[in-house]
Parts: sequence; C-alpha cells; structure tokens
Amino acid sequence: IGFAIPANVVRTIVDQLITQGSVTRGYLGLTPVPLSYEERQRDHVSGGAMVRNVAVDTPAQQAGLHPVT
Repeated sequence: IGFAIPANVVRTIVDQLITQGSVTRGYLGLTPVPLSYEERQRDHVSGGAMVRNVAVDTPAQQAGLHPVT
C-alpha cells in the first residue's frame, strides 16, 4: 500500500503544528450531494451540489442553510 501527501499540504500542517500545537480544519456541518444529470438539465447548469443534511449547532445551521427536500 502506498500513498502520497502533497508537499504544500504537509507544509501547512507542519506550520500549524509548530505555531499552534494543533491543526485547524474547516467544518461546515452539512452533507452535499452531487446534482443528477436530470437536475443539471432541468436547472440548465453544468454541475453543482445540493445540501442533503444540515447538522445541529454547526456553522452551516448558524448561517441559515437548509437541506433540499
């Protein structure tokens, strides 16, 4: 098994570990779902996603995002 981590990602993580002692990651608290072919055709868009779920007490909920029903 092999894997690779891009050098710029490693650099960012190492810098955060040195300066803060931990790594900060972004978190929205939602579940995106890619648009289907039919949805893209209906809405005349080439791509995108819908919000399927918004978790309670998350930045997404605080921003007023709501799942598509």
